[in-house]
Amino acid sequence: MYEKYFYNDSWIEGVAPVKPTSPTPDYNDFHVESLRWKDFLVKGSAYDLRQRVVKEDGIVFDVSFTFVYPGFTTQNEVCSPNAESRMWTLSNRVQIADNTSIEWDNSTAYFWPPFKRGILGPVVTACDGFSYDESGCNFMEDSFRRYGSCGILSKTRLKDPAVSWAPLMNTWSPDITFCHQAENVFSQSKTRMAILYYLKPAVDPGPPVEVFPPSPILSRSPSSCLQIKTFLNSSATDGIYTVNDQTVYCSMSKGGWMLLAKFSQDRDIR
Repeated sequence: MYEKYFYNDSWIEGVAPVKPTSPTPDYNDFHVESLRWKDFLVKGSAYDLRQRVVKEDGIVFDVSFTFVYPGFTTQNEVCSPNAESRMWTLSNRVQIADNTSIEWDNSTAYFWPPFKRGILGPVVTACDGFSYDESGCNFMEDSFRRYGSCGILSKTRLKDPAVSWAPLMNTWSPDITFCHQAENVFSQSKTRMAILYYLKPAVDPGPPVEVFPPSPILSRSPSSCLQIKTFLNSSATDGIYTVNDQTVYCSMSKGGWMLLAKFSQDRDIR
């Protein structure tokens, strides 16, 4: 699992056993489900990225940020020598749900993308809150299993603005998540959990064009779940839709979010 979807190739590039077609966690194993994120992103366009973590004990953390897509989804694609160029800069934090009682950092947040085999130069990780160096939080050591991880961090190193390792792939942490100021919640809880990433345009693109009346059949595939929601209006329900000619899950009741990736875990099976 680790070698195939995190080390040799990357789930964020669509190399996953299946696509995410439901937000419901499946805890009978360690599951990796992902779309190819690039298929739904246009360089220079603004989007909202949502990170949701749910635990079987009832804990829910759900947050979204706005970002302008810089054109890459893995750090392997970036040659620039500065840390900011290897991350997505986030803004406009919206706390959708949170019953963790964790005090989150409110400084500038970043999504640090995963990296896979062949990465060159210093890499960004959330090691010690924020790390940018050649060792990449010891990523060359196989036992640390840093490849394929990602999350949301800040450069203050004091507190995380969201779950900074999600997923976390090392094997000495019982959980598939890590939060520096709350390891009892995200790292050492030994509770079954799921990580979900969602995407939608930051600006409503309006309804799809060229609709054949009277049935809602579109002459071209919509570019987002939000576009479908705008067209269907109140009749839009959560479920499977076609976006960019691909089958995706749309959370219409929550605002037109498209489910990009889902990781769910029974126990320490990674």
